[in-house]
Parts: sequence; C-alpha cells; structure tokens
Amino acid sequence: MLIPRAQTAHVILLPPPRELLYAAPYFDALTNALAARNANKTFKAWVDIHGAQLATLVAADLWRKLSDCIVALLRPPTPLNLGDLARNDPERFGWVRDVALEAAARDEWRGLFEFVLCLIDAGRPEDSMRTIDEYRLRFRAVKGIDKADLNSTSKEKRVAARITTDGSRALALAYLIAMAMLDRMGGEYMLNLVDLSPSLYKTDIACLDAVYDRLRAHARSGPAASAAVRRFSSLRRAAELAMMCHHPSEMINRIQGLADTHRFDLVEKLYDEIMDGSIGPDRYIQPWDLDDIHTRYFDVIPITVNIWLKFIVAFHAGGNHDALVRMIEIDMPARGLVPTPRILANAMHAHGWLARGPFQREIRAASAARAKALWERLVREGTYLDDESVSKRMIMLRDDKRLDAAYDLYEQARASWAREGKRDGTLSDASYVEIAISANHIDRAMDVLERAREPGLSRRWARLAHGMLRAVAAERWRPHQHRLDVLQRLQQRRPAHAMFTNETHGIVLQIVLLKDVIRSEARLLALVRASLDHLHSDHLGGSTTKWFASFLRGLLGRKALPQPDHLRAAVLVLEEFRHRNVGNATPQRVLRLWQGVLAAITDSTTVSESMRNEFAGRALQAYADGPGTGAIAEQLRMVLVRQAFARTDVGAIALGMDQWAFVRRRARASMWHMVLTGLAKHGFTAAARGVCADAPRVLGVEAAANMTAFWISAVKLGVLAEGEKEELLEGVEVDGRGGAVAEENAADDAIYEDDDEADDDDADKDEDVTDDDL
Repeated sequence: MLIPRAQTAHVILLPPPRELLYAAPYFDALTNALAARNANKTFKAWVDIHGAQLATLVAADLWRKLSDCIVALLRPPTPLNLGDLARNDPERFGWVRDVALEAAARDEWRGLFEFVLCLIDAGRPEDSMRTIDEYRLRFRAVKGIDKADLNSTSKEKRVAARITTDGSRALALAYLIAMAMLDRMGGEYMLNLVDLSPSLYKTDIACLDAVYDRLRAHARSGPAASAAVRRFSSLRRAAELAMMCHHPSEMINRIQGLADTHRFDLVEKLYDEIMDGSIGPDRYIQPWDLDDIHTRYFDVIPITVNIWLKFIVAFHAGGNHDALVRMIEIDMPARGLVPTPRILANAMHAHGWLARGPFQREIRAASAARAKALWERLVREGTYLDDESVSKRMIMLRDDKRLDAAYDLYEQARASWAREGKRDGTLSDASYVEIAISANHIDRAMDVLERAREPGLSRRWARLAHGMLRAVAAERWRPHQHRLDVLQRLQQRRPAHAMFTNETHGIVLQIVLLKDVIRSEARLLALVRASLDHLHSDHLGGSTTKWFASFLRGLLGRKALPQPDHLRAAVLVLEEFRHRNVGNATPQRVLRLWQGVLAAITDSTTVSESMRNEFAGRALQAYADGPGTGAIAEQLRMVLVRQAFARTDVGAIALGMDQWAFVRRRARASMWHMVLTGLAKHGFTAAARGVCADAPRVLGVEAAANMTAFWISAVKLGVLAEGEKEELLEGVEVDGRGGAVAEENAADDAIYEDDDEADDDDADKDEDVTDDDL
C-alpha cells in the first residue's frame, strides 16, 4: 500500500553511515580468507580492518570464526610456536594477540584461552597474565562496564561490574596456572581475580580437559614443573576462598549452607583454610577492622566481622567448644585483632548454649566456665552494658531459670543509657520481649512495645512486634487461643504509622495455622491470598521476589518445624508467585525461593511420606511451570537429595532416592558418598550396593575408580566385601556421556573435595549476621 505524500512530506531519508560505504570490501576480504582457512590472508585482512577503525562493525559470526581460526592455528597437527613467533616476528605475534583479545571481549573467548595456554607452554607465563589483565580491560570497554563500579556502595552496580562469563572462568584457571609456574602468591595477585565469578568449578568441561592436559604435560617435564602443578591445586582453592571473602555475603552463605546440612567438620576445615591464608608472608586474606560493619567493598581481600560472627554461629550449632576458644584467644590476637564487645557477647552466648546442650560432661563444664569468664571480661573492660552484651546475657540468664536477674540487668542497662543520653537498647528490648513472652509475662512485653509507640520509633515497634509474634509462635505447647489473644492485642495497639514487615505477615499466618486442624485447599488458598495482598517494600525497596522470600521465612519458622498446613500453604505461595507472574525476578532469586521451601519439606518430621512427596512434587511442578523454565532445575533436586540424607532418621530417604535417579549423572563424588553412607547407616544395604554398582556405569570406570573415599566407606560399612570393587569395575558399559561427566567430576573433586556449589548471585543477599542467627 502506498503511503500518501502528505504523510511523508516531512520525512528526511538519511544516507547509510559513511563508514559502511567503504567497509564492505574489507569485510569481504576477511570472510573469504576465513572461508579459505588462510591464516596469512586472515590476519592481513584484520590489519586492514583495524587500521580503518572498523572493528566495532565486525559481525558476531566473524568474531566467532576469527576465534576458531586462532584455535586451529595453535593446535596440532602444525601448531604455531608463540615463543618463536614473539622472538622472530613480534608484529605478527601482536596481531594474533589483538585478534584473540577483541574476539574474547565479544564473548568469543576460546581463541584467547588457547592463546594464553600456548604462551604458558612456550615458557611465557608472565605474558599470559598480562594478556588476561588486558582482556578484562577490553571486555569492560566493549560492554560499557565501568570498573570503578566495583567500588560502588550499590551492590547492584558491584555485581554488574563483575565478569562472570564462561570465558572469564576459563581464563581465571589459566591465570592460576601462570601464578603457579611463577610461584606467585599473595593478595596483590588474588585481587586480579576477585572481579570474576567465584564458581570456578563451573568451568566448561573442554576447558578443564585442556587445563589438566597442560598440567599433566608440565608434571612430566621435571621436578620444578611437578611442584608447580601441586601449587596450582592449592592456588585454585585459595582463589575460591579469596573471591568469597572479597564478596563477604558469599562466604557467609557458604558457612550457613554447611551448618544447615550439619557438615560441621567442613565448617572447621573452611575456617582453618581461611586462617592459614590470613597469616604469614604469603597471606592473601587480610583481617579487617572488627568495628567496621558497614564497608561493602574492599581494596584488599578481608575477613569481615560478619564472617567471624557467622563462624561463631556455626561452631555454636556444631558444639565446637575448642574452635570458639581458639578463635578468641589465639587466632584473633595472632592477626592483630582485639575482640569487640559484639564478638565477645556472641561467643559468650554460644558457650552458654553449649553448657546446657546434649554434649559430654567435660564440654558442658568447660563451656560453662568459659561463658562465665567472657562475662567477667566484659565487666572488667566496662563494656558489659553494651546493647548486644546485655541482650545475650539476658538470654543466658533466662535459660538458667534466673528471670529476675535478667529483668534486673535490663533495668540497670536502661538506667545507664538514660544517664548517658543514649537512645540504645534495640537488641535488649527484643530479648526482653522474648523472655517475657516465654515466661507468660505478656504485660511486661506490652510495656516495652508501648515505649516504642513514640513518634520516630515505628521501625523499632515493628521489629519488637515481629520478635514478640515469633516468640509466641515458638511456644507450641500453649493453647491456641493464647496466641490469638496476643496477636489481637498487638493489632489493637499498633501505631498508625507502624507497618508489619513481610516476614511478620508470614508469622501471623503461621500462628493462624497452628491450630491442629487440616483445612480445605480452598480455605487455605483464601488465607494465603489475603496474606500476600499485604506484602510491601518494608521501607527498603528491593525486588518482589524478596517480599515473597521474607514472607516464607515467617511462615515456615526458624526454630520450630512447620506443620502440614504450613507446608501446604508454602507450596500455595509458590504457585501464587507463578500465577501472579512476579516481575524483576532473576533466575537465581527464584531458585533460592524454591530451595528454601523444598528444604523445609524435606526436613519436616510432622508430615507423612505421601504428603512429603505430594508437596515436593507440586513445588517442583510450580517451578517448571514458570516463564522461561519448562524444566525442573537440577539444583532443586540436589536440595532434596542433600537434605534427605543429611537427616539423622529415615523420614525422607524415599524422597531422596526418587530424586537421586535424576541427579546422579551430574552429582559429584561427595554426594555419591553421602547417599552411600546414608543408606548404609539406616540399614538399606541392598540399595547401597545398587549405588556402588551404578557408580562406574553412570560416571565412567576411571572416575568411579578414583572415588577413593566412596569405596573405602563401602567396605567399612559392610556394603561391599574386600575385592568386590574390582569386580564391579570390570566389564561395565558406561551410560550416555558418563566419560565426560567422569572427567569433570575427577578434576573437580581432586581440588574441592566436599565443597558445595555457590550461587553466582549470592552477592544480592544481605551480609549482616542478625540476632536471630543465635
């Protein structure tokens, strides 16, 4: 259809960009040279394009072909010797390097990866490190990323400024090989890697093969090279730790993940590794000021106060008295750190719990004495009336059945703060409310909330109300009407300017559902929808996904295991999340949302096996029904398997084995070992033998044979007899891509052993260790 002239009268037809008028012949020459596989003509064409400043106009498919051209040039049967090229024809060497860098900056990185490995082969590891540093600069220039954003106070900018491509992970491994060859260690070199993803083990399988081929070749070339190969293994682990410490939330989440799955031996191992890396001439981790709780970016690789606190929480949960003592009395002073009142108060609380926990008499006695000594130290140093010290001491006095002493300490602290004109006591108020609720002194708790009704204290009131409701929900032995009465009094006295947080709304629904009645699906859905309609930004902004995550934390509880109605409601929340098509939900955040619910379903001791399977199946299906997914994420099945076998009973073994069939092909040696030992310890010997038989068939004979701890445990637990391992490994037909998976697992477990996967987007999580953790 012709457009009337009147509608086109004011249209100006612009000519094509001037550079395109003369760019076509250059691109045609490059295309023809690549098609003919003529390296000389290819680089001549590239020189012409570069000289005419047309690199920004090169099409994506040409960059891929240029990268492939470099790979072909450097690989057998006639590989180019970069050492000879650099000496005899430095100009051509420079052009090969430039093409590799420009292609890698546009995500076609395999040519550069091959280039830096060949530089290492040619005895030029220093050049390979400089080349990788140049890659990061060009990548950011092409992508429009400002490196200064790594220093930003905005965590969104910091995350965006990191280079988290597959290529960056592969090149980081090459960088570590060069460091190993040069015997370089220390923070200044590790800082060159911290802008990369911490998940180095997710590197492309083919790249891992290339890296280990190089290492094996170097190991055969003499004692010095063999020592460098051993250094590479330690450097790779050190790089992982350095990256997590530089982004503290990732280290905190790592510690929490190990503690949640009761792998406290690995918590201590991780702690020892960090201690080893933070002392001595080759240290690469820098102990940080314990009073600095706000810094989020560092020009060193630090151990922040929140990392120390999270280790205290983990040692507390694992009953590790000796590690707690060593941290305060040896490790901190050796690194020039003086424990702050906050550190001492949390350690005191941890020892106080160990003194009453289910541990040996010697541990309980030593912990009781240690808790007393730490309190005396706080008193001696004049910091015992610090808010956190008072809060922890009150909880300890409550646990010792000394309520009057706890109340007296609170009043003494309030009087001291009033004399000094401090408006302190947030943590102490919260502890006082929790103690009063547990003692059924409702009026005392309400008095504290009344003081927080003053203008400007709405956030404090909301926090205190949150703690009060959480304490009420935890008192499962009380009559249900008692909990509803407390909730009603809070609603009546809530200031007009105060809002419940999203997590508090979840606790409210938890309380409502605590009555021992299994509700119909329709009734439960109505309650869930009414609660979700109250979600808001908590005055902090953030994504809607986080609103749902906070709500689920409140609904499922932190201390008491959820009831069937709670779990069913949580599944309905996930389905509502999908039904409402929540925006700005990154895949990582959605995955974490589902992981929390699935972990609660697996851990619950209040549901039958059929209900557990129903809830897990619905949750997995809700994830698959989401936009852009269409499949159940393997990580979710891994959560079910790990949580099922981390339990001390057989309550979720069946669910774990159902999901094991889906994930075993990609599971690492540590998970195979967990499944084997879990089945054997609970008496499922036949199933454990089946796991042993599956290992060589699924992973490949070579990788299965290398799982030394797996086979030793099989014999030790009576699953296999001596010599049966060899029988299982003979004449096995490998399933599918078992060989590729085998190589990946073998390379992975050789360095990481029992480590878990870390989420690339964990930097989005809050780094603070809250009072709730203890």
